[in-house]
Amino acid sequence: MVDLGGVFVLSPEVSVVSKIAREIEAMREEAGLSLDALLAGLDEQRRRLYRERYGSPAC
Repeated sequence: MVDLGGVFVLSPEVSVVSKIAREIEAMREEAGLSLDALLAGLDEQRRRLYRERYGSPAC
């Protein structure tokens, strides 16, 4: 929706979040990663970042 001095114009737009999600999904599939593998990697990265910042493993 665009406000043009009191006149509102509706125009269809693709959600930016939806577009980025589709791009990420395509990259994941192209790399041959399963969602489970991607999430397991996320957990490992979270633990690594925690160790770097706080010097001990996360609970």
